[in-house]
Amino acid sequence: MPYFVGGLALCVLWVVFGVASGWNVIKLFEGADGRPSTSKFQFWLWTIVVIFAYSTIYAMKVSTGHFEAITDIPNNVLIAMGMSIASATAAKSITASYVSSGRLTKTAVPSGTVGIGALFQDDTAFPDLSKVQIIAWTLIAIATYLVAVVSKVHSSDFSKFPDIDTSLMVLMGLGHGAYLGKKLTS
Repeated sequence: MPYFVGGLALCVLWVVFGVASGWNVIKLFEGADGRPSTSKFQFWLWTIVVIFAYSTIYAMKVSTGHFEAITDIPNNVLIAMGMSIASATAAKSITASYVSSGRLTKTAVPSGTVGIGALFQDDTAFPDLSKVQIIAWTLIAIATYLVAVVSKVHSSDFSKFPDIDTSLMVLMGLGHGAYLGKKLTS
């Protein structure tokens, strides 16, 4: 039952995303130039995962007669969400600043010519290690975190919301630093 509620929450989120994006969900993490934004994609992933985790664990809690909200969200989960928001905001600010100062020219790409692989490339379609790293550590942290969520559900222990491992937080932080550092210097 908890997974059903978590899945239902994702379905509702899908409808909200669909309405917001004209049913092209990729638009939610697309930059103004038509290319997928790595930082927005990472932010989008964490949003989905945390909403699923919260809904699933809350459903488990309700099924045992406890209706109070989950108030003890671990710091690392909050930091992961905050880090993804900060990276998306900083990346947008850096790019906007460079465009307005004339240091960078962003041209729109023809519709349909950019795929999801562009998340790992710079504007010239060259592979970008900083983008690979930020997405790789994010996917590893998400997979590990979802295993912790499933473990919580199977243990029927809703006393604590699952946390993200501190080592993975450091690695994700380094990935964010590399990504934003490259944006600042290129």
